Amino acid sequence: LTLNNGLFSPGNNAKDTASISSAIKNNNNLILSGTGIDDDTIEVFTNNKTKENALSFVGKAKVTGGTWSLVIPSGNGYNSLANNHY
Repeated sequence: LTLNNGLFSPGNNAKDTASISSAIKNNNNLILSGTGIDDDTIEVFTNNKTKENALSFVGKAKVTGGTWSLVIPSGNGYNSLANNHY
């Protein structure tokens, strides 16, 4: 998943976009990780597969060394038995 792929006018002062590079199921958790600009905060929301439709806040992570990681526990916007969209 890559955010703001050039289809819309650039937000956030035209910064390069953050991206999700992996989503790994670990026990009853989902671990999202990706890249971004140091010191930026990545906020993750659930959606229903509709572009730009954030439904509920799941969590946030700080970018350090160009990478970020967020553990989403089951029940907090993550259901290990269903398709999840972020």
